[in-house]
Amino acid sequence: MVSRSRTLVRGTTWILAASVIVTLAQLPYAAATSRLVAPQDFGSYSAALSGIALIGLITANSFAALSARELDPSPQIFRQLLGSALLLGAIASTIAIVIAGPWARLWSAPGAASTMRWASFILLILPAQKLLIGEARRSGRFKLLSTSTALSGFAAILVGFLAVYHWRSSSALIALTTTQSWVQVAILLVMLKVPWIPQLPSKEMMPRFRFARSLTGVSLVHYGIITTGPLAIGRAVGEAALGQFNRAATFAAVPLATLQTAIHDVLYPEFRHDIHNADRSWTLWPKLVALAAWLALPAGLAGGVALRALIPTVLGPQWGAAASMAIPLAIGAAVRIPSSLLSLGLEATGKLKHVAAGLVPSLAVIGLGCVFTVRTGSFLPMVWAIALQPAADHLTQIVLAGRAGISDANATLRGYIGPLLASLLLGVWTALVMNRLFAADFIAVIVLCAVAALAAALVFWQRTRIPAFRIAQELGLLNLRVP
Repeated sequence: MVSRSRTLVRGTTWILAASVIVTLAQLPYAAATSRLVAPQDFGSYSAALSGIALIGLITANSFAALSARELDPSPQIFRQLLGSALLLGAIASTIAIVIAGPWARLWSAPGAASTMRWASFILLILPAQKLLIGEARRSGRFKLLSTSTALSGFAAILVGFLAVYHWRSSSALIALTTTQSWVQVAILLVMLKVPWIPQLPSKEMMPRFRFARSLTGVSLVHYGIITTGPLAIGRAVGEAALGQFNRAATFAAVPLATLQTAIHDVLYPEFRHDIHNADRSWTLWPKLVALAAWLALPAGLAGGVALRALIPTVLGPQWGAAASMAIPLAIGAAVRIPSSLLSLGLEATGKLKHVAAGLVPSLAVIGLGCVFTVRTGSFLPMVWAIALQPAADHLTQIVLAGRAGISDANATLRGYIGPLLASLLLGVWTALVMNRLFAADFIAVIVLCAVAALAAALVFWQRTRIPAFRIAQELGLLNLRVP
């Protein structure tokens, strides 16, 4: 890991830079479409995406992992994977069209039916997209992957905004994701120079498909956990509340999910080297989790506090409920980054039983949130359950991985002390700044910013005492100029 730090950091930087650029470009798109489309239409859009995500999870989710885990890939294997991807894409698209009506009735969102039929074009190409992304990750083509993400993202924003401006419906919102998928597939298919002619799978593919089946089973439980929250909100509170949840998640959770995706894209292929080396994972994984916590937790709490005040101003007063969801959703998204990193290592090394075991407390937390939301008619119990779910999952996996000799549980838990304290300090400071800013007390804002600048200078001066700096230095992440 240390010897490849330069490649990993550069890969993460490329992926993260492209994702951040696209996310920043999508923020004006999200703000504009939030004023053009009604909250109930966003509810229909959210319900349709949940159906597409379920079908895509079953038919496409494992292709990225199958490609990224290949130690000795061959053109023959890739052709068979491509043939399987195209076949499953056609099946998935057909299923989406057939179940669109019943799915809309399940979510009590009538507009989701037509939206889901239009979204079938995403499923048609999604397995191939996942396969090509996995191949780019496995071969270390992170610059190409980031370029394809940026170009397809910009094309999607342009086409998506024009579609929403013209039709102003939930179905028009699908144009963004559809355009992004098709453009990225076209770029990667040409630039990766992979075999274009697909083949049907042979018997030698069976071990890979068995891994894919196990991975899909675990992912289905993950899907159930993630989807139960919005489903409960939609049915117990209403389609408009589901739309509020969708907008809150877009601003509070998606930016952190961008960081999570960038880390995953680069590190997933690296974890295959830990499949038969528990000594490496025992010492390395707690450091990676701690470093991820330092990156995510302070940003999550501070971002949620800021969005709580900013959403009504940016989107309009009709999105007040979305503002109240911002803090818990941002906290949950932040915790999910180090949590999913440990899950990722367990998954890539084939420890799927440990991944599955962590889902049991997650189901309990989400179940309680669902019960209280239905009984109270309020979305807040469910939103806070979504925030606590990754923590319950993560704590269970830390303990199980420690008992199995895979990762040092005590070191992992100690690594959270610093990030949690930093998060509380930054969260309180952000709350004070936002309060004084909206009170037009600009002198107080200037004073608070000056205090933050002095604190940042002190932290930089004493950086060698900060665990995050020491971990990054130990892993070779700060010595990128050394050949």
